[in-house]
Formats: sequence, C-alpha cells, structure tokens
Amino acid sequence: MGGLFVLFYPFLRKLGWMKLFLVSFVVTYVTVYIPYQSFKWLPIDYYITLLQRFIIITSLLIPFEIMDSKTDAKTLNTLPQLFGINHTKVFGILLVIPFMGLEFFKQKADYFAIPIGIITILFINFTSLKRNQYYTSFWVESVPILWLILLILFQ
Repeated sequence: MGGLFVLFYPFLRKLGWMKLFLVSFVVTYVTVYIPYQSFKWLPIDYYITLLQRFIIITSLLIPFEIMDSKTDAKTLNTLPQLFGINHTKVFGILLVIPFMGLEFFKQKADYFAIPIGIITILFINFTSLKRNQYYTSFWVESVPILWLILLILFQ
C-alpha cells in the first residue's frame, strides 16, 4: 500500500495541504507499521510510536512546505498559502508538543524525543523564505539522522 502512495506522489503533489499528511502517513506506514505487521499482539508503545512518527514527520515537513511556497502555484493551496507562513510555523511547533509529551506514556521510553522535538521546533521557527535550499535539504533532513545516531550510541 505504501508503495502505491510513493508511485502516485507526482499526483499527490497537486493535492496541496493534503500532500503533507499523505507523505507523513506513507513514511509512518513504511517505518512503523510494516515492520510490525506480522505481530499478533502489540504493546502500547507501538501505538504511541506510530502516532509520534506521524506527528514528527508532519512537523519536519513544515519547513519544506514554507520553502516550496516560493515556487508553488498559487492554486495549490498548501498550508503556507492558506494560512500564512507564521500560522503554519505555529501549527508545526504545536504538533511537536504532543510528540514530546507522548514519550512519557511509553513503557520503555528513550527520551530522545525531547531533544529531537526541541531541534525540530528551532528549525521550524527559523525557517524563512530567505533561507537557501541547503537549510531544508541538509539541516532539516539531518534531524532523523541525528535521532538514529542518538539511538545507536545510547541504546
């Protein structure tokens, strides 16, 4: 199913604000759901991780949405076009709060959600149309890599 969304991404691009949530859904599906689909019983941590992943991916896509708004067609109706850049930033930052808070409900918490959430908030906050493409293409995209490094080093 996730593969179908990936194949249809060029068409999803035209869905404006929905694209953000569809991409988040596909990444969550591939990185959390698929690895656990053969399990008959799943702990509560699985469902929390599923929700957290969707939230953080959506938040991390906000800087891309803002940067793309420079070149997006006005009829695309992306979040920055519909609500403005500042409101879109606030939306992204507000999403990070439950991402971090959910970590405290896990039975086996690693608490890396807290620094990752703070870094994500900073990247969203400092996103502007004046930033060059490397801000999103390198720095924002490095957040999941940093998360992986933290997990490898401290687990």
